[in-house]
Amino acid sequence: MKRIFWLTGVFVFTLCRVLNAQTSIRAEVDKTELAISEQLTYTLTIVTTEQEIPQPAVSKFSGFKIISQVSSSSFSFDKDVMKRAVVYAFALRPRKAGIFVIGPSTVKAGKEELATRPFVIEVVTQKQQPDKKTGHTEEYKELPKALPPKTQ
Repeated sequence: MKRIFWLTGVFVFTLCRVLNAQTSIRAEVDKTELAISEQLTYTLTIVTTEQEIPQPAVSKFSGFKIISQVSSSSFSFDKDVMKRAVVYAFALRPRKAGIFVIGPSTVKAGKEELATRPFVIEVVTQKQQPDKKTGHTEEYKELPKALPPKTQ
C-alpha cells in the first residue's frame, strides 16, 4: 500500500513538471543594414524548464557565409524551478549586395513548434562615410548662414 502511494506521488510530481514545462525561443540581429565588407551577428536564445534543451532548427542564412559559430549554456533557479538556457551566436558575412531574409528558426517544445520572427537584411556595396569636418553624410545639407537678399 505504501509503495502504491509513493509511486502515485512520483507519477503526479513528474506529470506536473512535464505539463508545466515552458520553453521560449528568441532571435536577434545586431543590425539590419550593413556594407558588404561588414559582418552581422545572429543570436538565437532558447530558455526551457524541460529536463533537456531541445535542439533548434536554425534558419538558413541565404546570401551569407558563416564566419564563426559559438554556443554557451547556463542554468538558473527561479522560484524553485530550474531554467536551462542555451545561446547560439553566428558571425555572418554577406556574399553580395542586396536584400536578404533570414527566415525563422524553430524549436519543438512538447507538441508545439515555436518559431522566431524573420529578419530582412539590406546589404549595400558601401556605406556612406561621414564627412571628417562636419560629421555628416553627404545627404545632410547645411542651411545657408543668411537668407539671400530679396530681388525686386
